Amino acid sequence: MEILNKVLRSIKRIGTRPSLQILIYSIVKEYQDRKLHRLSHQTPNFTIPGKIKEINTIANGHFLEFENAQLELKFLAQDLLRVTWSPGKLPVPYAIEKTKWSEVEVEFEGSKGGYSFSSDLLQVKIDNVGNMTYFDRNDQLLRTDLPPMLQVLRSEIQENQIHIWKHLSAMNPETHVYGMGERAHGFNLNPGTYTNWNRDPEGLYQTGDDPIYLCIPSYVAIDNKGSYLIFYENSFFSTFTFGRDQHSLGEVAATLSNDFFHSDSSNNFAEAKFSDGALRYYFIPGRLDQLLERYSELIGRPPLPPRWALGYHHSRWGYKEENDIRQVAEGFIQHNLPVSAIHLDIDYMQGYRVFTVDGEKFPDLSALVSDFDQLGIKLIPILDPGVKTDHDYFMFKEGMENGYFCKTPEGNLVRAPVWPGMSAFPDFTNPRVRNWWSEKYSLLLQQG
Repeated sequence: MEILNKVLRSIKRIGTRPSLQILIYSIVKEYQDRKLHRLSHQTPNFTIPGKIKEINTIANGHFLEFENAQLELKFLAQDLLRVTWSPGKLPVPYAIEKTKWSEVEVEFEGSKGGYSFSSDLLQVKIDNVGNMTYFDRNDQLLRTDLPPMLQVLRSEIQENQIHIWKHLSAMNPETHVYGMGERAHGFNLNPGTYTNWNRDPEGLYQTGDDPIYLCIPSYVAIDNKGSYLIFYENSFFSTFTFGRDQHSLGEVAATLSNDFFHSDSSNNFAEAKFSDGALRYYFIPGRLDQLLERYSELIGRPPLPPRWALGYHHSRWGYKEENDIRQVAEGFIQHNLPVSAIHLDIDYMQGYRVFTVDGEKFPDLSALVSDFDQLGIKLIPILDPGVKTDHDYFMFKEGMENGYFCKTPEGNLVRAPVWPGMSAFPDFTNPRVRNWWSEKYSLLLQQG
């Protein structure tokens, strides 16, 4: 019944033909995904790194060779440690703003029980089989990690290996967890399970629905021992679970040593599981303000916004024409409600084609912008990166002529249904595409 209601809602909102396109596309996509990820070989169980075989010094850190994996520990700052477990594809560093860091003096100590790697603000200890503990400058234990677990699969289609990583750490039930992007959940995410795979819930979701629009594999953990931030640099599909108990871990629990369980009396865990790629994460200890300062230095900070951008913004889908927008603005004025900006959704476009304006529904967009400006209201048009596959449409023609759209590994155009119908998608990993797209802003800026 719920599926039928969604179908009827979709037909009502976008029409029969687009809804049928979406249905057909979803079936084809599901088939292709299953075909792509069909596995011809898989290891029967997850494996752990094994014992340390060799340790080598690198700039600002060390490289550890295990029997079944490799580990790189690199201090980017006194309170910023990058941890990389391999094998697996290293991330394309789009999320990282700062790549050049000052030299950090790392103190190394070894014993029969394991090894210690320390800066002035952070100490990491690792035993001979990969259990890791993190301490702050006051020798306060902040986090305890189990050796990560790896499963290696092979795809029949692409003839490449897929590396699935599980990362477990002890976590008290009282630990508060914040972050993970946009979640339809309370502020504290512990306990709970969350998926990282952005999804448009079509504006209809309720508490507990997951995932939704923005997923970020980063969180802050705070308890009576202190606080830290951890950011996983991995864009593959992943799930995070906070508050799992020992008995729910299945085959993972069988590998846990008694020493690990005794490190946290609760026997509860945080688990991060990634469907591919290397297991790379950044660890930052400290107060909340220190965590955010260092984290934003790593990933980049937004420019200071204009004052009006910090005011109230009104945005919703369904205002079909200029008069609807004017009535909304008049309502704010009549009721003496402050508003800094009103957003135009896709209805202002000509057939939902990005960088166009429907001249019948919005006959004089420049006048509308000017009138709103006198009222102290900014007008902000939405831009959708789905470009309609219409050979008479200038954006699609230019994109095709210059090879600006995403393609499959076989070189075929990636097409999928969006608001205008079947659409192509700009490859924003290409700087030429980013420049081309940004140049098109002038088409709207010229109108105010």
